[in-house]
Amino acid sequence: MMEDIVAKRDPIELEELEQVEVNDAKALELYEVSPDAAREYLTEYCTGNAEKVVRDWWAFADELIAKYDDVYVSMPDDRAHEIGYPKWWRDEVGYPDGPTTYAEP
Repeated sequence: MMEDIVAKRDPIELEELEQVEVNDAKALELYEVSPDAAREYLTEYCTGNAEKVVRDWWAFADELIAKYDDVYVSMPDDRAHEIGYPKWWRDEVGYPDGPTTYAEP
């Protein structure tokens, strides 16, 4: 899953960093005419950008849940395949073979 997260995160971070210079230049240009206009521009950009990023990450979270649900990797164009739990986790929780069987209470 981490590979998917990094692949989603890195382009977003790069775009954000590239946008800083653009926004700074635009805000300075506006500020020289009207500090209020610069403030409004930056407020609208930051608010809109934050809303977009949060919306995109929530949608991505839904994709991750669908893809990695129940110890399987499921993709629309591929058959699901089991990935299982890591050995360290199985050892830690007392399921050396994974949580595949349960004792009756």
